[in-house]
Amino acid sequence: MNGRDIFAILETEPTEDKKEIKKAYAKLVKKYHPEEYPEKWKEIHDAYEAALARAERGRGNYDNVIPSVQEEKITAFTVQKTEAGKAGVLFELPEESAGEVMKLAKKMVTKMRGKLGCEGFNLVQNNGDLAGQTVFHFHLHLIPRYSADGQKIGW
Repeated sequence: MNGRDIFAILETEPTEDKKEIKKAYAKLVKKYHPEEYPEKWKEIHDAYEAALARAERGRGNYDNVIPSVQEEKITAFTVQKTEAGKAGVLFELPEESAGEVMKLAKKMVTKMRGKLGCEGFNLVQNNGDLAGQTVFHFHLHLIPRYSADGQKIGW
């Protein structure tokens, strides 16, 4: 997937209502049949699965935090709305939301580590043009790392 929010892909508002999620999915599956649009169907199906999983585990205190999937093994999540509008960078994010993001990141990397068998993670979050931010809402990437992945991030 390209990192868009799962509910944007499903063309519906964020919800925990499984009936609403299934309704949105059914509508799109009719429009994008898997035999005619295999890539689009996969994107929709993956978003559907992620939305159902999110609904099943409940939101808890993560009201502003919405997971989304990028590619097969990279996960990002976005703070969609804050009281002052949309947070574009870390320093615009309310402290409470920043704390909730890190709590969720810890839960996600723990589960991802078990499922993917990775040896470590990079957490990447860019703030502003100069830092390489290209999507102007707050999001945090959780990038699984493997000894043979050839990536070297040094300071």
